Amino acid sequence: MHDYGSDLSGHRSTGRPLWIGECGGISLEPGDFAYRTVGSSEEPAGEYARLVGSLDGLAGFVWAQLTDVEGELNGLLTCERIPKVRPEKMRAINGRGAA
Repeated sequence: MHDYGSDLSGHRSTGRPLWIGECGGISLEPGDFAYRTVGSSEEPAGEYARLVGSLDGLAGFVWAQLTDVEGELNGLLTCERIPKVRPEKMRAINGRGAA
């Protein structure tokens, strides 16, 4: 399933592995295509942490999208592959290290 909503906690496994095929869609750039736009460079990490934190019981998810592309600036990296969120912060959010 794809869910670009602001609350993903309604998706729970019913005994079978369940994953979300696309979620996220958060942009720093107003006016471009995005499901939601945030106002500061600190907000993408907070939104990512909040959404990922609500995914208890899921086998996995796909964050759409990894990089910005023409017409869609809602990636975790810019078109030039520059992280919008520090990699250390992403590792910490994903439970793999400290920020």
